[in-house]
Amino acid sequence: DTRYLEFLLSNEAVLTFEAAGDFEFNVNGFSTQDLYQALHAKDLTVENKVYLSLDCKMRGLGNLSCGPDTNPEYKIFPGKYSFTYFIVLQ
Repeated sequence: DTRYLEFLLSNEAVLTFEAAGDFEFNVNGFSTQDLYQALHAKDLTVENKVYLSLDCKMRGLGNLSCGPDTNPEYKIFPGKYSFTYFIVLQ
């Protein structure tokens, strides 16, 4: 249920991501590719980077492979989805 996200940058500027509706996000110190390639946490190299993922929707936990499936209200069904957001640097 995030509507906006703000980052305070090292130069005291504020970077804002704002959407008309709600969205999901993830902030990580490693790229998705780095995480998939690493077999263990010790295989990851810390860099001075931040990776941000903005998602229109995110499915709830569970996939019926070894436990219960996701509750219907948290599933994402096939269809067309749109996601509009603004990036503001102040």
